[in-house]
Amino acid sequence: MMRLWMATYAERPRIGTSAVLSTVLHGALIAAAVIGTLQAPERMEQRIEEAVRFLPPPDRVHQAAGPAEPLHFVVLAPVLPAPANVRLPVRRLPPGLPRVQDDPRPVVVPVPPRAPSADSVLSVLEVDSTVERYPESAAPAYPPALLAKHVEGSVATTYVVDTTGFADTTSLKILSASDSQFARSVREALPYMRFRPAILRNQKVRQLVSQTFLFRIRPPAPDSGAGGRSGAAE
Repeated sequence: MMRLWMATYAERPRIGTSAVLSTVLHGALIAAAVIGTLQAPERMEQRIEEAVRFLPPPDRVHQAAGPAEPLHFVVLAPVLPAPANVRLPVRRLPPGLPRVQDDPRPVVVPVPPRAPSADSVLSVLEVDSTVERYPESAAPAYPPALLAKHVEGSVATTYVVDTTGFADTTSLKILSASDSQFARSVREALPYMRFRPAILRNQKVRQLVSQTFLFRIRPPAPDSGAGGRSGAAE
């Protein structure tokens, strides 16, 4: 029994071929890794050196100023008037040449008609067809207080009628009025008046209108049977 135990303990384990190949392969990998890490710093330095570097431009050298040019001021002598007894030579034309005479008639230069703009205001003489108020348009009302007192009067105005047929209330000017109540009646009725716009070359234009409103009292017709008088503004 003792001999069998000693024989088993004395036998050494045999190393297989696969174990030897594995050891050699791992050793080669470790050696390659060590060699690669040894060359890494050199490659990193080479890449840093090969990197593009941006250098600032050189400082500009201040150029010297150009040559100075001196300026000289010269005082001119005063111009003396010519003596009265000195006669200047008169240049005469040779005989036989026709003389040009001045034409006393004025020269008329044709001016092309001006195209009206949207903001231009034309007068009665500048348009082809003037502003005309529609018969059914509103009219100033006769003030009741003045109608009761049988007071007649008139209001002279100027205003602008635009291309839509309405009066521009901001352009209204009261030139004269026999009574302030008549002027107020015209001012209140102007926004409700309707006009036919002025025409210039088949185009609607703005026109300045000068109009006098007459406030007259008309007696009633004999066959109407009305007991009072009616007032109207024309």
